[in-house]
Amino acid sequence: MNYKLLLRDASLTLFTQIITAVSGVLVMFIISRKFGLESYGEFYLVKRVSDVLWLFFLLGMTVSIPRNKAFIDKTRSKGSAEFSFLVFPIISTFLYILFSNELLALFLKDLKNELDLIVSLLIIGMVFYSTVVSYLRAIAKFIILNINTFINFSIIPLIPLLYANNIISYLKIYSLVLLIFNVSIYIIISLVLLLKYHPFKQINEKIKGLMFFLKYGTLRLPGLFLASLIFTLPITILNYLGSTRDIGTLAQIFQLFGIISMPINALGIILLPNFSKIIAVGNSHSLNLFIKRGIKLTFITSSLIALTLSVFIEEIIYIINGVYIDFENLVLVKILIFTIVPYSIYNFLRNPIDAAHETPYSTILVLFSFILSTLSILVIYNFTKIFSFNLIVLFTTLNLFLLGIGSLIYTRKLYFTKV
Repeated sequence: MNYKLLLRDASLTLFTQIITAVSGVLVMFIISRKFGLESYGEFYLVKRVSDVLWLFFLLGMTVSIPRNKAFIDKTRSKGSAEFSFLVFPIISTFLYILFSNELLALFLKDLKNELDLIVSLLIIGMVFYSTVVSYLRAIAKFIILNINTFINFSIIPLIPLLYANNIISYLKIYSLVLLIFNVSIYIIISLVLLLKYHPFKQINEKIKGLMFFLKYGTLRLPGLFLASLIFTLPITILNYLGSTRDIGTLAQIFQLFGIISMPINALGIILLPNFSKIIAVGNSHSLNLFIKRGIKLTFITSSLIALTLSVFIEEIIYIINGVYIDFENLVLVKILIFTIVPYSIYNFLRNPIDAAHETPYSTILVLFSFILSTLSILVIYNFTKIFSFNLIVLFTTLNLFLLGIGSLIYTRKLYFTKV
């Protein structure tokens, strides 16, 4: 592993994620203060629903292309990744349009008529964004990737705040700008690929390569889908059964989770293609020390952040909203905050887990965590007959704890590393 190059790319990506995190906090602060806590809950619901659905319709290609390009180029038809880049977002968009009406009705309930166009624009925009980012990760063009990420998540979310007078007008402007920008970037890169690689030559071989990407990706799709659903399902259920204030409060806590996870995600953007290249040439032993140190650093850093956040959570929520929120169970909320530690460990380790083998161990892990957490909540509900905010928080807490423990077990098994 070229640690100097890895450090450069990771530092650049980390810096971009920090800027993105600051922008995310600023957007959360302005929306909550300008439009109200309930409006932020609506904003977060739209974001989570769109995230779940674009992940689903990309069929795991966000993991498959970065992980497998090195293998495909070495063992099969070179140019399959470029061919997949050109055709797959078109296929995904078509599939989404076919099934959008039923899916949006399921997730948005009474808000469907008001939000369906907004969510659709966001989903299609994110399909094109994620396709571009996946390919840039695969070819290690991290400077371009980070510029693209910066514009998408630091600049575009701020633009509507200059013009919007309510949350719906904000979301309309945001979704439209996001779509136009990402489709434009996709078209530009597509033209370059068409001129440079001629990806439609030897079309039968390229289709075989696409099918290989799809096979690997679809095996991981349940894991990607359920991992996203861990944060989406509670908000969706509250949209049916809870209050708008509950939605807004939990949305802000989840958003803090997302912001805190950004440094680990930044490293993950770099890790998966690098791990895959090393394993492709049969040199996986050099990864053990890196993984050990990464686990220790992740544990220490996330523990300090969780401790700080749990102590000051009431004050942080007050700063964001300008009013104190009376939590139904503050102790349970603080326990949820401490699951930042296992969740951060999972976010770090899922990349070496995905890189290690074609068997979808990460999917098995998420599936196990999700099913066990769901069964636990159903057992509790069967005794209490009360479906409350506390039960939703407990569901998320169990999921994140199990993901962290399970990822440690799988990493030890796959890399023979004493973690």
